[in-house]
Amino acid sequence: MTTQVAGFRFGMTGSEAAAACTRSRHQADTVQDGQLLCSGAAESVGFPVETVSLWFCNGRLCEVLVIRDSSGKTDAELQQDLSDLKGQLTGRYGPGVDHKGAVAWRWDAASGAVESKVVLQLLEQPKKVVAILYSTKAALKRDAEQKLREKSTV
Repeated sequence: MTTQVAGFRFGMTGSEAAAACTRSRHQADTVQDGQLLCSGAAESVGFPVETVSLWFCNGRLCEVLVIRDSSGKTDAELQQDLSDLKGQLTGRYGPGVDHKGAVAWRWDAASGAVESKVVLQLLEQPKKVVAILYSTKAALKRDAEQKLREKSTV
C-alpha cells in the first residue's frame, strides 16, 4: 500500500511538503496555486531524481510526479530506464496496462480507494525524461470534474 512517494506523504499540506523538501536540502518553489516543485526527492527512490512536482487537492497532497534525472542520456538509455522502472513497478503493483505510450497500475491507497494509480511514461519536456506519476482518488476525481467542465463549455 503506497501512502507516500519520494518522502512526501499523501494528505500532507503544502507547508509540510515544502518543509520536507527543504529539510532534504532541496529547493521548494510554488509554481501555481495547488502545485509545488521540489528540486529533488525528500527520500531516496532508488534512482537519481531531477524534480518532484507535487499537486494538492483541497489543500492536501494528492498527486506526485517524479522525474528521473536523464542528463546526458541517449534515447536508447532512456528506453532502458523505462524498461527497468516498468519491471520494478510491475514487481510492486503487479501487471500494468499499456495505453498510448504509458503504462498504468492501480493500487489500494490508505483510504482503500482502488481508483488510485501509478503511470510510467516518457515525457517530452524541453528534453525527454522518464516520469512516474502517482495519483490518489482525490486527484482522479479532480481531473474527471475538470473534463466535465470542459465538455459543458463546448
